[in-house]
Amino acid sequence: MNVMKLGVLTPLSVAIVLSVGCTQPGDTSASIATAGSFAVVIKDSSGKAIASGNLSLPADIAKRARFSGSCKIQVSELPEQPSTQEDYAIRCLSQNNSLLSGTVKDGVVRIELHPQVDDNTIYLEGTITGQSFTGKCFHQSFAGYKEFGTFEATAKSKRTP
Repeated sequence: MNVMKLGVLTPLSVAIVLSVGCTQPGDTSASIATAGSFAVVIKDSSGKAIASGNLSLPADIAKRARFSGSCKIQVSELPEQPSTQEDYAIRCLSQNNSLLSGTVKDGVVRIELHPQVDDNTIYLEGTITGQSFTGKCFHQSFAGYKEFGTFEATAKSKRTP
C-alpha cells in the first residue's frame, strides 16, 4: 500500500513542480505590457531647451539591471556647420527616433539614446522620483565623454477609455 501511495504522489509532485515553474516572478510579458511614456526636454549648459520628445520605458525600471525602450526626439535647432563634438552629437540625436538601451545601478538610471552607433551618442543619466526623471546629459565620441546639459522627463498620465 505504501508503494502505491508513492507511485501516485510522485507524478502529482512532478505536475505541481512543473506548473509552479511556468510562472516565474521575472516574467517579462508583464513588464512590457505596463511600459510608461515620459515627455522629455533636453537643455544645454546655459539652460536653453535644445530638444524635446518622448521616451518609452518599462514601468518597473528601478527593479531592472538592464532594459530597452524607444524614443522620439526632436532637436530645436541644428547647427548648419557642426564644429564641436556636442554639435555632432546633437545632429546625431536629431536622426535617432528608435530604440534606446539603459542600465540601472545603485538607483542611477543611465540611458543611451543611440545604442546602434559607436560615435556621437547621447546619454541621459539621473534618478527617477515618483513621476519625474531628471539628471545630466552627456555626449560620447571617439574623442571622449563630456557633460553638456541637463534633462527633465515627466511621466505622461495614461488615458482610460
